[in-house]
Parts: sequence; C-alpha cells; structure tokens
Amino acid sequence: MMRVGTAVRVRYFDDLTRAFLQDRENPVIVQLGCGLDTRFSRTDSGKGVQINMDLPEVMRLRQELLPQTDERCLDWTGSILERDWMHRLQQDYAGRNILFIAEGVLMYLREEEVRSLLRDLADNFSGAHIAFDTAGNFVCKKMNKNSAVSKLNAEMTWGYDHDGSLDKWHPRLRRLDMAFYFNRFRQRWGLSCLMHYFPPLGKASLMHYFAIAG
Repeated sequence: MMRVGTAVRVRYFDDLTRAFLQDRENPVIVQLGCGLDTRFSRTDSGKGVQINMDLPEVMRLRQELLPQTDERCLDWTGSILERDWMHRLQQDYAGRNILFIAEGVLMYLREEEVRSLLRDLADNFSGAHIAFDTAGNFVCKKMNKNSAVSKLNAEMTWGYDHDGSLDKWHPRLRRLDMAFYFNRFRQRWGLSCLMHYFPPLGKASLMHYFAIAG
C-alpha cells in the first residue's frame, strides 16, 4: 500500500511541475529535501531550471549515484531549516516564476519549523507557488512504530489532521488545490480506497498546493 501511496504522490507533484513549466515564463522548480528524486528526468520540457536541494551527506550520495549532466538541473547543498539558500535564490533568480516542492519532507520537522518555513517563503517570494504533502497524527504514529521509518534514524514529528487551519497560517497563502491520497487513482488502490472514508487516515493524508499572493 505504501508503494501505491508513493506513486500517487509522485504523480501529483510531477503533474504540477509539468503544468508549471508549460504555463509560466522563466520557470524555476525548487525541490526542498530532494533526496534521490529524479523529477527532472521525468518532467523536463527543455524549459526553465530545476534545483535539487538537500543536506550535505544526501547531496554527496546524490552526486555519486545521479551525477548531473544538464546545466538546467542544479544541485544545491542546504538545509530547509536555514535561510542561506533563500538569499541565493533571490539573488540568482530574481523576477523568475518559482515553484517550491517539499515532497515527503515536512512531516519530519516540528510544527514551528514548518510554520517558520512557510512564513519566510510567503514573506520573501511574492507570486511563487508552494506544493507539499502532510500526514495526520494517526498516520505519523503508525509509521513511526510499524514501518520502515522506525528502522531508520528518522521520526515523523509533525502530524496535521486536515481541519482548514493550515490555510490561515499566513495571510498571503492562497490555496489552489488539495488532493487526498485514497481518492486518486482509486483503481490502483483496490479496496484500500475505502480508507478515504476513515477520517483519521483518509482525510488526513493529502497533498497541498498554494500560491503566494503579491
């Protein structure tokens, strides 16, 4: 079931990326906490720039396994808890249309860190778009206890049970879309799609897409 969920999530963010690249002039895609994601190879249309950013140890492994061969796909080293990369982005890509993607990342931060990140993006990148996913508290507890997460040096520390409060975190955030995992590609889920009707799971596992008002 986790594999289906990952595929659904990847497809959602890939589709957003393709649409953004097609619809915007001078687009820049910034993948926060990119890991070993290969979105550029799946979505590149010959237009714009895609920036992959993660911690130093992750980027060293990434450059070893996935060496970049295209000058429009850039690897940056940085932490989403710091702000140096924001200043670099403002300097190098001023006036560009930017889409930030944080896929499978924010639930490993504390809520105050997520709030700080979204606040600083909203304060500094007028007109940009932000896409990310969240997991509810029930999901976080189950994943920490019974999944591969429990075998790694990682813990899901921020659970968001969808109640609309996220939309009020910053006055410049404007929701463009949200998508529930179990309600997408229902044929791929089989009977598991019925979990969409179990609120602690189905209604609290979703993808979000926001614009930052000017």
